[in-house]
Amino acid sequence: MPFKKKAIPSRSNITRTALPLPLPDELQSRLEVSNKRPFPPTSHENLIPPAKVAKPLPAEKRDALEQKLTQKIRNLQQQLRRSKQKAKTMDEVIKIMKDKLVISSKEAETLQENFKNTHLKFLYNFKENLTSLPCGRRYTDEVKEFALTLYFYSPKAYKYVRSIIPLPNPSLIRKWSTSIKCDPGFIEEPFTSLSKQIDASPINKDCCLVIDAMAIRKQTLWNPQKDQYSGFVDLGNEIPNVQCDKLASEALVFLLVGTRSHWKCPIGYFLIDKISAKDQAMLVSKSLEKAAKAGLKVWSVTADGTAVNLRTFEILGCKLSGTYDEMKTSFKHPTTGEDVYIILDPCHMLKLARNALGHLGSFVDGDGNEIKWHYIKELQQLQQQEGLHLANKLSMNHLKYEKHKMNVRLAAQTLSSSVANAIEFLDVSTKHPSFCDSQGT
Repeated sequence: MPFKKKAIPSRSNITRTALPLPLPDELQSRLEVSNKRPFPPTSHENLIPPAKVAKPLPAEKRDALEQKLTQKIRNLQQQLRRSKQKAKTMDEVIKIMKDKLVISSKEAETLQENFKNTHLKFLYNFKENLTSLPCGRRYTDEVKEFALTLYFYSPKAYKYVRSIIPLPNPSLIRKWSTSIKCDPGFIEEPFTSLSKQIDASPINKDCCLVIDAMAIRKQTLWNPQKDQYSGFVDLGNEIPNVQCDKLASEALVFLLVGTRSHWKCPIGYFLIDKISAKDQAMLVSKSLEKAAKAGLKVWSVTADGTAVNLRTFEILGCKLSGTYDEMKTSFKHPTTGEDVYIILDPCHMLKLARNALGHLGSFVDGDGNEIKWHYIKELQQLQQQEGLHLANKLSMNHLKYEKHKMNVRLAAQTLSSSVANAIEFLDVSTKHPSFCDSQGT
């Protein structure tokens, strides 16, 4: 009999039981551990275990424990104090090393000869700053002095040294420098420092005064400290009633130089624009007065041979005109009354003489002989034609001096004795027609 469509088969009475699948070992172990754990307590009171109540110690044990802890605290404090204690001198460090048999007696003597306390302070300061942040570094006076001196001589060298050891930032050094009052006028700090040097060594009192004007760019700059513009003519408070509406074109610098010891120290500067001889003479007198007050003895005043400087010396009491015997090259000190001699800068005067001879063409000496630039030109042309030099260094650069006006070497070689000897040789020995009547030159 065929089956009907959509017929539902009858259920049999046979029941099938599913076999359990095997579990991985790791999962089986987890199930076994979880089954062993106890169920959490149903009451919140059982969550916090009861605290253990300490039994009171007997009086004897309590006193002994207190004494033991007190002694332990004292030992720790002493250990901390000894760890913080540092040897203040290099001699102490060497002595400690010698006592601990780290070095021998001979080595200790060698270290004492070569190392000073300043070196030890440097090492301690560098060690502390290496382990601290840049904003938390502190520098001793010795390190500050070393940094200022090194940065003054060479900023590049300071940058290189600072890459090796911790030193102050250049901006901090500039901040230290600006703390000194350096406004136009005479500065008091140099006189104070020089006075201390004189007390330490009396030979430092002998010096010379050098004045010179240096060209600067005309410009105005805002000074936030004074809340005003800078760059105008400024003579400080030394000369009253001075026009300050002009832009300064030069800086007149006053410098003291030691004669018996090697030192130089600027004592003041002034922003000027073609200062008059009267005002400059007043500034020279005030500088001599301040130097005498500090214990310095100024022997001479050196300056360029410009017209304003010559007129300044005449106002002070010198006489630079007339014959040689009539000239007076000194004036009286405004404070001590001693003679102060004037010296015209030899390098500048040599350049002026060369420029004047080349521009005018000839001079007349005291004996009436004529000194001509023409013979120097003839000598150079002759040497160029022959291809030989008569023991001199003349070249076209010496004749075309307009491009080398500030070169002292060329001026000295042009007016040297070797050039004069060559001209004399061509005139007297060889009777060269181009050098006739050149005795004056």
